[in-house]
Amino acid sequence: MKWRIPAALLLLLLLSLLPDQ
Repeated sequence: MKWRIPAALLLLLLLSLLPDQ
Protein backbone atom coordinates (compact mmCIF):
# COMPACT_ATOMS: atom_id res chain seq x y z
CA MET A 1 0.00 0.00 0.00
CA LYS A 2 2.14 2.84 -1.29
CA TRP A 3 -0.68 5.37 -0.91
CA ARG A 4 -0.87 4.92 2.85
CA ILE A 5 1.91 7.37 3.72
CA PRO A 6 0.83 10.12 1.25
CA ALA A 7 -2.73 9.70 2.56
CA ALA A 8 -1.47 10.28 6.11
CA LEU A 9 0.34 13.42 4.95
CA LEU A 10 -2.86 14.64 3.32
CA LEU A 11 -4.74 14.11 6.58
CA LEU A 12 -2.10 16.09 8.47
CA LEU A 13 -2.39 18.88 5.91
CA LEU A 14 -6.17 18.97 6.29
CA LEU A 15 -5.85 19.06 10.07
CA SER A 16 -3.37 21.94 9.83
CA LEU A 17 -5.88 23.87 7.69
CA LEU A 18 -8.65 23.35 10.22
CA PRO A 19 -9.01 25.92 13.04
CA ASP A 20 -7.64 24.62 16.33
CA GLN A 21 -10.33 24.09 18.92
